Parts: sequence; C-alpha cells; structure tokens
Amino acid sequence: MGNFCEAIGAKDWTRQEKFATKALRLRNQQDLDELITRKTIQWTPHEITEILQRVKVAATPVMNIEEQYTDPIFVSEKPMWKFSIL
Repeated sequence: MGNFCEAIGAKDWTRQEKFATKALRLRNQQDLDELITRKTIQWTPHEITEILQRVKVAATPVMNIEEQYTDPIFVSEKPMWKFSIL
C-alpha cells in the first residue's frame, strides 16, 4: 500500500490503524474506496495509470468498448488478433 499511497500523495493513510493490514483494509474497504475516489478524481484515467506505473503499481484505465476503439493508445497499438467477417 505504501507505493500507491505515496504516488497519490496520501502517505498518511499508511499510518492509519484501520488500514494497517490487508485484513483491516478489507474490513474498511468502503472507507478506503471513498478516500481513493476523492483523491484520484483529479486525474484522468491515463494520468493516474502513468502515476501508479511509475512506482511499480500495476494499473490500467478501465474503459468501455467505445473508449477502447477511440483511445489513441489502443488505436496505435498493433492488434493481438485479426478478425475477418464472413
């Protein structure tokens, strides 16, 4: 949790007793989700992905199908599969 918290400027969360262990974070998941939402709303999905990946936190934007087809990063990548319509 340390790298994540430091990356988003919330290092003080690591010192809160209710988030001290994985079990406590799960027990207090709603509180943690609300804090994360309030803190990360300031960035776009791509910005927060980049911020987190810089500190080795696995992250990727969550997108619907339309967003995937119009996203410049996804559009520029070579497709993994090629489909043809019969």
